[in-house]
Amino acid sequence: MRGIVGEFDPAMAPLLLSYGKALFELAVSTQGALGKEELDKQAGAEVSQIEDESSGNLVESAEFEPEAEGEPSAEDAAPEAGAPEPEGGEEGGEDVDEPEDDYNAAWEVLDVARTIYSKIVEDGGSDDDKLNLAECYISLGDVSCETENFSQAVQDYTSALALKEPLLASSSRALASVHYQLASVLEFTPNRRSDALSHVEKALEGFQARKVQLESASPEAPDVVKMSQKEKEAELGDVKALIGDLEAKIEELKAAPEAKDFVSESINHLLGGIGSDAGPSGSAAASGEPAKVNDLSGLVKKKPAKKAAPPPPATNGNGTEGESDKRKAEDEAGGQEKKLKA
Repeated sequence: MRGIVGEFDPAMAPLLLSYGKALFELAVSTQGALGKEELDKQAGAEVSQIEDESSGNLVESAEFEPEAEGEPSAEDAAPEAGAPEPEGGEEGGEDVDEPEDDYNAAWEVLDVARTIYSKIVEDGGSDDDKLNLAECYISLGDVSCETENFSQAVQDYTSALALKEPLLASSSRALASVHYQLASVLEFTPNRRSDALSHVEKALEGFQARKVQLESASPEAPDVVKMSQKEKEAELGDVKALIGDLEAKIEELKAAPEAKDFVSESINHLLGGIGSDAGPSGSAAASGEPAKVNDLSGLVKKKPAKKAAPPPPATNGNGTEGESDKRKAEDEAGGQEKKLKA
């Protein structure tokens, strides 16, 4: 198709959308707990084991013989004249480039399809073109979810919802599905739990309206009129099961606390709940009562105070008592002696 119509021709859009969805399904199917590369290695090892068992030969480790002195090694030997050089600049001509990730390949293909459909819609495309553009956004959102790029997934699902809401009835399962996909991403987005609850409630309203249409004796929906009784019963069972799941999801979102910063919560927990409402200090602050502080000063043993040493006697510059002080002491002693004699 590229060779016939070109890369960005409108005729390429449906094919690119289908191809991108197929790449996404391939990426999901090959993604396991051990990762895609590990699964490929295990598959290759199993195939080799089957081939060895079918041939009846045992695989043994190769034994390397020492090189004779004077003979050049294979690495040092110069290439013969006229021999083709290995491609890619690598030894042995092996291509060491790793295969492109399936998620990245799906994203690139779906983004090209989105670009083409966006140009078609801008040029006055039909409602079907708008719905196809919405499908591109939904598929891009699915890739973003699998690669844990939740902020981009929110943008893609929101764009798809904006395109589908004016075109589809409120009882459309496709519209309810987009509401639920958007709610699933918002649930893990900080401070967006209320928005997630709102979208789950809208999805529930859509499935309940669909249930009424399927149970009606004279349905107004054109697609329900064309369905057989067996098809109605099968879809009605699916819708009832989905309604039960959505009701349980709403109760879960209402009961769960608002998602907060995990790092801040961990720090507050390590500090004993300081700054949070979970610990005792937080509850006391919320109730307005002063926090009780345990006085441990009575358990502290105090050392006895040291006695002050008497001041040293006054000395003169030579380190002896002053002579004026000596005379004063002698006069006082003489006066006391005279009083005793009298």
